Amino acid sequence: FLFYILSVTGDIILTQTPASLLTSLGKRQS
Repeated sequence: FLFYILSVTGDIILTQTPASLLTSLGKRQS
């Protein structure tokens, strides 16, 4: 059950936050 929740939340994070992650990484590098 926990594994299912983790997988679903992981999918949501991977699909919804790649742009925000890239922008945060860009701000850190610049």
